[in-house]
Amino acid sequence: MGHSATADAAIVKLEIFLDRAGASPGVIDGFDGDNLRKAVRAFEAMAGLTVDGKVSSDLIGKLHTGEPVIGSYTIADKDVADLVPSIPSDYAEMAKLKFLGYVRIPKSSASGSIWTRPAEGSEPTGHVRIGREHRGRRSWS
Repeated sequence: MGHSATADAAIVKLEIFLDRAGASPGVIDGFDGDNLRKAVRAFEAMAGLTVDGKVSSDLIGKLHTGEPVIGSYTIADKDVADLVPSIPSDYAEMAKLKFLGYVRIPKSSASGSIWTRPAEGSEPTGHVRIGREHRGRRSWS
């Protein structure tokens, strides 16, 4: 796994597998980095594999559960039931809220993809398809 300017679908799949197995790679972004390497080493130790930080067929075999990595999701009425009228900019006022949710669902979400929660002060810039409880095509086998 080398460094690249674009996200790699195979790395996203690896990150999701590691996260599901309890070895969090940090942000699931499709990029190789220190957190991904630490997660690989942590999973190797958890699984009784040689701890070398290398992605091997043994590692993938132990990570792969047979569950789909991504899937489709249709936005339901319950998903939009908790939209908030606005999010205050004052942190003290934010603290009084039950939770910080969306004020609207972006139009692109109507197509069936769900948008990630935006970082503070920003708008969503992309969408993810929902995998298990979280949130290209390249095969590990």
